[in-house]
Amino acid sequence: MGCGILLAYLLLVVLRVPETLYPGRFWAEEGSLYFHGAYTTGPLQFITTPVLGYYSLVTKLACIAASHCVALDYAPLVTALFALFVQALPAFLIISSRIPALPNWPSRIAAVLLILLVQPNQEVWINTINSQFFLCVATGVIMISEPCSGATHCLRLSVLFVAGLTGVLSCILLPFFAIDYAVSRKTTRLHEALALASASAVQLLAVVSLPLRSSEPYWDVLPFVLLIKQWVLPLFGTSAANWVAEFIKSAHLYQHGGAMCALMPYIAMFICLILWGRREILLLFVGASLIASISFLKSVESQSADAIQAHISAFSASRYYYAPNALLGLTLLAHQRPTPAGAVGLRHLQLKRLNYDTVRKMWRALCLSLVALMLGTGTIDYFSGPEKHAWFFSGPKWSTEVEQWRKGNAETLRIWPKPWLMVLPHEKRNNALKKKIQRNENPIQDEF
Repeated sequence: MGCGILLAYLLLVVLRVPETLYPGRFWAEEGSLYFHGAYTTGPLQFITTPVLGYYSLVTKLACIAASHCVALDYAPLVTALFALFVQALPAFLIISSRIPALPNWPSRIAAVLLILLVQPNQEVWINTINSQFFLCVATGVIMISEPCSGATHCLRLSVLFVAGLTGVLSCILLPFFAIDYAVSRKTTRLHEALALASASAVQLLAVVSLPLRSSEPYWDVLPFVLLIKQWVLPLFGTSAANWVAEFIKSAHLYQHGGAMCALMPYIAMFICLILWGRREILLLFVGASLIASISFLKSVESQSADAIQAHISAFSASRYYYAPNALLGLTLLAHQRPTPAGAVGLRHLQLKRLNYDTVRKMWRALCLSLVALMLGTGTIDYFSGPEKHAWFFSGPKWSTEVEQWRKGNAETLRIWPKPWLMVLPHEKRNNALKKKIQRNENPIQDEF
């Protein structure tokens, strides 16, 4: 059953836009910075140098393999395979771990579908520069689950270590692992906290060694960004998100004290999670909200007062919200059933003409309705992907760019999305051709 679900998941990931896997593509900084760096410098120098203000282990390993192990024609295929493997990790962990809040196969299948379909996911699709977001989701899955065997425990520790070394998002969840261990005193949770802590320490050193991003804390805008990106967009889709965004901006609601209204979904969820008594799900919800908030406050698009309005829209800066939205969806799916302690607490809150069973059924129906909306909206977007989101799912043909590069017409290769470029010097190619000629080999056969 589990293998079938995972294979179906991978098939759906690939079939959405097959050309992202073969012949492959480089996405933005993945090509212009990471592959360029791996191609023009030695592996040791490249692997030890942080890029973009943090350390990204998966992207570095993928680009080293792509630049040194295969011909240039197949380089983006290598990075795509790395990204596909990472993208499969959250689904695999959902299937292979013991999750008390998701006790049966229907709930597990719904969780896998949330990982696949929740909006916005276009920008993070099969590229290593955004693998950190899927690793963050994998970290969240580990936080609400338990290993089924010693082998899966070792795998989970490896995932946490790699996740912590691939961007800072997974590191944000470290305090919640520590809190859960302090309460549960489980040895496996201690191991997981230590694995993530060791990676976070290395990540911290990488971050402080580079210039920090300077940005103003736009607290007045934050609640409206969260409302649109975490609630309106995944539940009701692009059109609704853009309509609400335009209304907020035209009415200048973030200047008129409407923040409390925008935060109402979070307040309601927080109260209900406390009453339900599921500690790990409460921690996951708080972690998802924190990741979304920090992503907005420290993102590239938030470096100026004018740019922050880009977040008050459906898809601008969308990469930052896939992981917290996936974790939010898992929160809605996983806390329908209160713990025994939570059930006792709820019975003490009897309302007029509403008994415990009625309250529980109403809340469960609401949660399932929200999950169904997320899945329905994501399904519609999934099947309209390449046509609806051409900017994310179209770009120059890599083989044509490599052919032009080999002819020496330019050192610039176009990559996805437009107008991103990658510059590769011809010096390495010319040196290899000279060596071939000296060995009396065919110089036309390329070695990259």
